[in-house]
Amino acid sequence: MLISALAFSEPPSNMTQVPRPTSTRASLRHSLLFAVLVWLMMVLLVEFCALLVSFSLISSTEEKAQKLERARQANELTTSLTDTAIDIEKLVGNYIRRTSPDNRYKLFNRLGDFDNLLTKLETHYADDKQALETLRDLKTLRQSAISKLEKAETELRGSSFQDPSAAFSTLDRNLLKLGEKLEASLRQLVVRQAKEQLTLKEDASRSRESVKLSIIAISLGNIFLALAVAALFVRGVTQRLRRILTNIERFERQEPVLPPSTGSDELALLDKKFHEMTETISATRHKERVVLEYATDVILSFNDVGTITAVSRAAETCWGYPGSELLGKPVIDLITEDFQKSFVDTVRMVRQTREPKAFEGRVVTKSRGELDTLWSFNWGAEEDSMFCVAHDISERKRSERLIQESEQRIRAIIEHMPVGLAVVDSQGHILFLNNKLLEMVGKNLQELGQHTIFDLVENRFSLPIVNGSPTGEIIQTALHRRDKTPLPVEISTDIVSLSAGEAVLCTIIDVSERMKVQEIRREFLRMVTHDLRTPLASVKGYFQLLEAGAYGKQSESAESAAARATRNLAEVIDVISDLLDVDKIESGALVLAPSLTTIDSLFKEVHEKISSLAASKEITMHYEINDMPLEADVSLILRVLVNLVGNAIKFSQPGSTVALRSEFNESSVRIEVKDQGCGIPKEEQEHIFEHYKQAQKIEINGIRSSGLGLAICKRVVEAHAGLIGVQSEVGKGSTFWFTLPLTTPEETDHGKTTGSGG
Repeated sequence: MLISALAFSEPPSNMTQVPRPTSTRASLRHSLLFAVLVWLMMVLLVEFCALLVSFSLISSTEEKAQKLERARQANELTTSLTDTAIDIEKLVGNYIRRTSPDNRYKLFNRLGDFDNLLTKLETHYADDKQALETLRDLKTLRQSAISKLEKAETELRGSSFQDPSAAFSTLDRNLLKLGEKLEASLRQLVVRQAKEQLTLKEDASRSRESVKLSIIAISLGNIFLALAVAALFVRGVTQRLRRILTNIERFERQEPVLPPSTGSDELALLDKKFHEMTETISATRHKERVVLEYATDVILSFNDVGTITAVSRAAETCWGYPGSELLGKPVIDLITEDFQKSFVDTVRMVRQTREPKAFEGRVVTKSRGELDTLWSFNWGAEEDSMFCVAHDISERKRSERLIQESEQRIRAIIEHMPVGLAVVDSQGHILFLNNKLLEMVGKNLQELGQHTIFDLVENRFSLPIVNGSPTGEIIQTALHRRDKTPLPVEISTDIVSLSAGEAVLCTIIDVSERMKVQEIRREFLRMVTHDLRTPLASVKGYFQLLEAGAYGKQSESAESAAARATRNLAEVIDVISDLLDVDKIESGALVLAPSLTTIDSLFKEVHEKISSLAASKEITMHYEINDMPLEADVSLILRVLVNLVGNAIKFSQPGSTVALRSEFNESSVRIEVKDQGCGIPKEEQEHIFEHYKQAQKIEINGIRSSGLGLAICKRVVEAHAGLIGVQSEVGKGSTFWFTLPLTTPEETDHGKTTGSGG
């Protein structure tokens, strides 16, 4: 029942079947890492866009800063140009006041500087048409001033002016006008540059503020986006983790768990694996519950102080205690007082050695009865509890007590048996003997010491355990007694199995009384031979002479009476002869005198001896001969054949047939005597060859038998190492057969002859 429950038990219905996850490679696209990467890529994309905007703003700011730097450089050039123009104006005044090569050199040197600054400004304002126009005006004014100065010098060298001061005064006025124009142009250029520089400064300031605001906005946006992404991701992960934790708590409380999460990421796989694990554990728990519920033995556990913490349902079935009644109860209360100390010692030893131990004791049931139990203890160190299985061994103990009582009875029977018994090993050493054998030898166990069974008997015999199989033979020998007189005994041996191995059981029977009886019987038979057979033979001879007319002619009734007396005397003499033969065979005085003969010669002698009897009964004899050389005691085998054929003729109806046939194989010859008589019941066939046994216990046609003939036949055949038997069916006749071993086969022709006689 338990096996079927385990084999066909299903997991609880509240368990959700979890589909198998897809392959690892396919699930990587939906893994938790992939989700993190996607969210991170989105954040990075937004960050990249913000960086592009920041780079654009920074580039614009840098461009404006560069423009501002160029404006500053242009302002410096303009300032230098103005300073140079002022220096030129001073040098022109000095040159006009005092014309000298040095002043002229200084003037033209500064004019060269002025030209260089104009060239730089032209390069700077290459894309500014208005500024270039102003610079061209300045360059034109410079050329005009140089031209007028050179013209004045030319005129002075040509002495066209009588009054040089008047000429320079005119030049000075002209140059002053040019200087005013030049100053106006420079002022216009400076004002323009100032406005441009102010505008660029304002733009640069606005750009810097824009960059700052952009950086702050982008940073805040990134922080918000990162927080939002992290919040969404953490929320999804925590929800699924919380779902797993909820399932764990529900599973611990043995409540139905929530369905598995969808998806293929790590958390979904973890949840699916958890559901698979819960299914496996639930199935295991279910099987454990089945084992606990259907186990025939009581399974329980108790803590380190001996309080029962768990117990199976079998406690109520076996001991009568409901599980709720035992929980929290001291386990020692279940044990009877005489076993409590041993129980505590066993539990203490198991805790110390951490090795399983067994304990046998009695348990007090709820009905105040006592049960013999076998406890198996095993200490669980992690659980800090003792786990036990209590098996009811009351039947075993009862059987052991019955066996013990039976052994005591058997021992008492063996001790008081009228025959001697001895159990010996293969070397003849005595393992056990009973009191009868001690009485027979007149010794005690101490006197026998280390003697073997062979030391107690006159003739050594073989033990069947040495030969490998029982011989079934009965050994005739004598025991050595204390008074040195031999005690005739018969010893039979047989192999017995003991816990230590095989041994030999010797049954020793005192046959001294039997031998006395046999001696009396032999004396009786000798007396019968001397005092009965001889006188009866003489009387038989007298009646035969009377029947033959040796004493004159007798009346017909007298002749009939003489013939009847002769037959009766012959039967009595035959019975006496059978008795003597049986005694001779059983006493071992029968000695075979084997000689070589053939089946054909035996059958011919049989025919000569029984032909007259067959003719008187109108019985037809049929012979089927397979001739074969045979070595046997011819007289004894002939007696067996005559007895079997004579019985077949005696118990056959007139006009029937008696067949005598022979057949042979490689090792033996089989001779059969078949009749068509009344047959022998099957229940009597087993005893037909015993002494004084006769089939059907009735007379047929007035024929009586002593019941010794077949017994003699059996002994004679067995003396020749042959077998004898019968096959019969009531109303259909009988077939008596026996076998004899063949002599060494010779190269002879075997003929088959068939004959009839009547």
